[in-house]
Amino acid sequence: MAQVAEKIFFNENLDLKKIICEENRINDDLITFGLIRNIEIVLVANKNELFDTLKECKKEVDFFIMCSFGLKIPVQKFDDINIYNIHYSALPYYKGRHPTFWATVKGEDYIGISIHMVTEEIDEGEIISQRKVPYYFWLDEKDIFKLLTDQIDILLENLNLYLKGQINTIKNVKGYYYKPVTLEDLTINIEKDSYREIFDKVRAQATYKGARLVLDEKEIWIKEINFTLQEFNERKYYIEDGKLYVHIKENVWLKSSKFTVDDYN
Repeated sequence: MAQVAEKIFFNENLDLKKIICEENRINDDLITFGLIRNIEIVLVANKNELFDTLKECKKEVDFFIMCSFGLKIPVQKFDDINIYNIHYSALPYYKGRHPTFWATVKGEDYIGISIHMVTEEIDEGEIISQRKVPYYFWLDEKDIFKLLTDQIDILLENLNLYLKGQINTIKNVKGYYYKPVTLEDLTINIEKDSYREIFDKVRAQATYKGARLVLDEKEIWIKEINFTLQEFNERKYYIEDGKLYVHIKENVWLKSSKFTVDDYN
């Protein structure tokens, strides 16, 4: 994430030396950041390469800051290594992958971001600092992700205070993991889902193709949602003036101007 790297780069108490990135997750934003800031990017393809890179980098840095990194860090192989992870949830809740998705579909009205110590167990290290922001109904996961990223400046300042011995850590209670997201998790069930559940599934997928809805041999992917009122008719859904309308129940309809329709095989 180039935005996180930029925030570390601009922090007056930190001196960013280089970036370690998974080979299959490098993106143009990060490449651009590295070139214009003159920061070396080291690519790793597997855990062995990661271990060798950490071992070499450890000779010239005091600690590592991790964010959205997919490989498990082999901390048990080091006698002494300090790694701090930025995790997009208010720990100890929503540990594991896709925390903002799960917090969204579970209907959280406030959503958090934390920085914690990295231990052998994923997302279990003691918490150094965390922040929460309100999840207003007009925001989607893409919006809330940006608001949380804006809080990283404060997390880094508190990390600096921790390193100076000026603040104490918070216990990170074990558990509270969520599994990786499946197709079923992002599929709308008109018959069973509440208005809130339908709404949250859509906004949880705003960054991606959208929430999935299967109707009449069609897969409809919905990226934006409102509810509207109109008289019932015999159609389950229709498209008019570039807008999708899906009947929910009684006189309530789902309305979207950002959607795609695929044949369902």
